[in-house]
Amino acid sequence: MKGNKKLISSLNNLLADELTAISQYMVHSEMCENWGYGKLHEAIEKQAKEEMSHAEWLIQRILFLEGMPVVTKLNPMRIGKTVVEMVANDQDAEAEAIKAYNDAVALAHEVNDQSTSDLLIKIPRWKKVTSIGPKSRGHKSSRSACRIIWQINRSRLIFTVGLLIISPRGYLPGGDFFPEELP
Repeated sequence: MKGNKKLISSLNNLLADELTAISQYMVHSEMCENWGYGKLHEAIEKQAKEEMSHAEWLIQRILFLEGMPVVTKLNPMRIGKTVVEMVANDQDAEAEAIKAYNDAVALAHEVNDQSTSDLLIKIPRWKKVTSIGPKSRGHKSSRSACRIIWQINRSRLIFTVGLLIISPRGYLPGGDFFPEELP
């Protein structure tokens, strides 16, 4: 099926986001392993693997639309020097990705490609989120759902990181003190 060129370009931009996220998560994961935070290493590595699935789905869709997946383009990575920086950088990247996905959903609706829109709504942005919902057909409702998912999962991530990385001394690698209260 011949796809819309603008939509294929948008899918390739999303693919670059996913490939960049994979690389960034893997670096952060290995840094945590190196610092002795095995559980955090496993959690971040799992997230990288989920991003690999997203990249695979985007590649499949681009090929179906008779486009060429661009796998050589990466966006700049933001590697944290401490765990707190890592989490903040990963959260910022996910927030930017959600906006990009929302824009791509709107474009898919604009060019009447419901199947691509459905895929873009389905791709989870955080752990265990498998879809935004069957009634989310317009990009405005999917944007609201993404915001809710982001807020819920951001809180879970912060809580999880707090449980996994606080050392007996209360300090993180790089000398940062872990704040007692998180936003």
